[in-house]
Amino acid sequence: MNRKMNLQTGKDMEIMGRGAIKFKAGETLKEAIH
Repeated sequence: MNRKMNLQTGKDMEIMGRGAIKFKAGETLKEAIH
């Protein structure tokens, strides 16, 4: 059970990490446009 939870957390963190990278890229793009 604990192992399954850790696996799920790892997936969530990976997804969140990708989202943060996309968000950061979007912010950088906005700054470049302005």
